[in-house]
Amino acid sequence: MQGLPMSVAILSASSLLSAVLGLLRDRLLVSHFGAGHVLDAYFAAFRVPDFLYAVLIMGGMNSVLLPMISRRFHEEHEEAWKFVSNLLNTLFVCVAVFALILFVGAPLLIGLITPGFSLETKDLTVSLTRLMLLSPILFSLSAVFSSILQYFHRTLAFALAPILYNLGIIGGIVFLVPIFGIWGVALGVVGGAFLHFFSQACVAFTVGFRWKSILSFKDRNLYEMFVLAIPRTIGGGLYQLNLVVVTALASTLGAGSLVIFNLANNIQYLPAGIAGVSFALASFPAFSTIAARGDRKEFRAFFMKAFRATVITVLPLAIFLFFFREEIVRILFQAGKFQEEDAGLVASLLGVFSLGILFQALIPFISRAFFALSDTKTPTVIGGAAIVLNVALAIFLMQNTSLGVVSLATSLTVSAIFQCVLLLFALNAKFSSTHE
Repeated sequence: MQGLPMSVAILSASSLLSAVLGLLRDRLLVSHFGAGHVLDAYFAAFRVPDFLYAVLIMGGMNSVLLPMISRRFHEEHEEAWKFVSNLLNTLFVCVAVFALILFVGAPLLIGLITPGFSLETKDLTVSLTRLMLLSPILFSLSAVFSSILQYFHRTLAFALAPILYNLGIIGGIVFLVPIFGIWGVALGVVGGAFLHFFSQACVAFTVGFRWKSILSFKDRNLYEMFVLAIPRTIGGGLYQLNLVVVTALASTLGAGSLVIFNLANNIQYLPAGIAGVSFALASFPAFSTIAARGDRKEFRAFFMKAFRATVITVLPLAIFLFFFREEIVRILFQAGKFQEEDAGLVASLLGVFSLGILFQALIPFISRAFFALSDTKTPTVIGGAAIVLNVALAIFLMQNTSLGVVSLATSLTVSAIFQCVLLLFALNAKFSSTHE
């Protein structure tokens, strides 16, 4: 716990730099391609690879990887490294097989995800999707190394990985787009995913990792991880289904709507990523350690301290984004083929998103408190309820108002507030029942 401020500082700086690079990436994208069908295809192409990674890794395994690895290393280091090798090999096989299935089924899936796209845009989305299916394979391996680096407190190396990912995409835009067009961006995505994986793998070797050709699906630790990950896997699937629905709805609102939505969403993620995700990631090892000791009083005290720090950090940023949204959007994106009308629409969405930024930032932090307590079910159920609310509200607003793409931002904001409040009530109830 003593190293929490330093870890938060490193992760916050990393998140800030990564977010700035992400905004630079988006500026380069819209200045090259504008808010039209080409970038719509590019953003939509992420849905299938992201679904694969989020369901198998980010949604499920990531929530149990660090506690499991921590426990294995606490017991016996040599056996722990064997478990890591088996985990890497198993994930590679499983994710590669699923990626191949999705590669074959991409035309059908994209047809369902983007019903409003023209045939030409759908074909481009399918092709980009197939290329970018390499990225979840690399990210799945990288997730294992991320947990190792967190366990050994190699925060800097862990924090640099997302920066390298964005640099890979920017490199694709700058150097490959003039040659390959939008394909250059997709190649940059794959290259960035490789850098994300390779940078962490190199540091893992310095703390003792040595790859072993072990492949056993019968490992009891893998089975335990699978059981623990099931609720979060369902939650991850529901969240990605939520994004799929948002993409499908945006595809019916005209060319460029998906681009507009993603640009505003990426800006509002900036404060959530700087503080919310940073505090969540930095606090998770401490949460896990305290939970392992069974000291609920210390756990609650630590939670409240980090909670207050998150609010104090995020709230001023959210207020700043709300009042200066138009100036921010024009400075960031109004260049090249990106029109003033598009900038105004992005600013409108950003204004709505700003109202829910604090809640978006708190959700991953509160969720990790549940994960450390070996409760993956509660945040999954609450997250599922929030997703149902989001989809229902988005459809209602699109059908009964003239908000257009702003409907999507409104529904996401309302559902984030709903999810955050329910998580807090559930965690407080958990502490109260334990105390009694």
